[in-house]
Amino acid sequence: MEWFEDLPLDFTRTETREAERLLIAGYPTTLAGLALAQDTGLDLARLNQSIPVKFLIREMMTQARGSDRLLQLIVEVLSDPGQAAIHASFRRLIAGQEALLAAKALEHKPSIARLARLPASLEVWPRGEQSAKPLALPGLEKIVNAAAGFADVAVFRERLAEAEVRTARIEIGGKANGTGFLVGESLLLTNWHVVKANSGGAIARFDHKTLPGGTMVGKGRAVAFATDWLVTHSPHDDVRVETGPEGPLPGTWDFALVRLCEPVASQGLGPHPAGQTDVRGHFELDGSDYDFERGEPILIVGHPAGRPMQLSYASPSGAALTRHSSRLRYQTNTESGSSGSPVFNRDWRVVALHQGSGPTTAPGEFDRQTGDFNQGVVIGAVVNALMEQLKGQPALAELGLE
Repeated sequence: MEWFEDLPLDFTRTETREAERLLIAGYPTTLAGLALAQDTGLDLARLNQSIPVKFLIREMMTQARGSDRLLQLIVEVLSDPGQAAIHASFRRLIAGQEALLAAKALEHKPSIARLARLPASLEVWPRGEQSAKPLALPGLEKIVNAAAGFADVAVFRERLAEAEVRTARIEIGGKANGTGFLVGESLLLTNWHVVKANSGGAIARFDHKTLPGGTMVGKGRAVAFATDWLVTHSPHDDVRVETGPEGPLPGTWDFALVRLCEPVASQGLGPHPAGQTDVRGHFELDGSDYDFERGEPILIVGHPAGRPMQLSYASPSGAALTRHSSRLRYQTNTESGSSGSPVFNRDWRVVALHQGSGPTTAPGEFDRQTGDFNQGVVIGAVVNALMEQLKGQPALAELGLE
């Protein structure tokens, strides 16, 4: 058994004492130690912050092991460029277990404090100069797509991390059937055509993802639909109308608001949510008017073909409303299983509920990539329908639309 698998930790082992010594050397102040504890997701209220740091470090290691986060603590140390002096020694302590450590790194979203410390951009400062040097001469570069704009790296990273933990694969009868995303503590939004065949046993599977090389991290966390799972819904239209040049008339929005059996949005992240300081959270639906532009980026996070979570994007996306303004069409890639995915603009605002593609010759199949466009239901229309259908009901307050 590896030293970090002892429960409780055995501080008589040489490796455990060496890890403790390295942490004390790398985090010699209480403030530094507590910052590491916060990034690891430890409960700061359970740490004695008045004791010398060498005792605080042992408390942190003990709590981390007891909450199955000791490997996460090591991940935080090895991902901190400010601790390069102790990286080599820590890597020797976990030699042979690198794959396990890499898998642990994907189980936990970085804390907001860690994201805030990462640089948003890189600049070149020549020796002796008092300002950053441009990377190209003036006049040699220009804005060629104003609608695409620029994205702040830190903000993009944070919003993507939020989308990652709030989006789930929907499974019916043990098979992947689509995607959905959290819009309330226990409320999930998806397409009606994704869930209408559910006769019981459906689940939303969160955190289903892989390592960069394709190795499966884990199946993720499965949360069952509630017994009274369907809060409200709106049907879809005939496939010929859905994919026709004008799109359907207002009134058929192909959405389903699903109740899960747990308030997963207010719970912690990962397979062991109890005690996590970072909660999963949910998207707040914005029904205000939005003017789409063909040149703007359109991003989609979901489970194409049931695969582990993936991001697709297009810029320019060709974003355009159908004549009846009931559907948004774009050129961002999707596959069967993407139905019900959140569709984002460049600011990570949810602007549509992905629904299908076209043109198609197979009636009833809304998410086949057989044509030259994909489409979603405009989120403003979904919000308006929800407000009308749920008027006076508690679910409307849970959605933040009351």
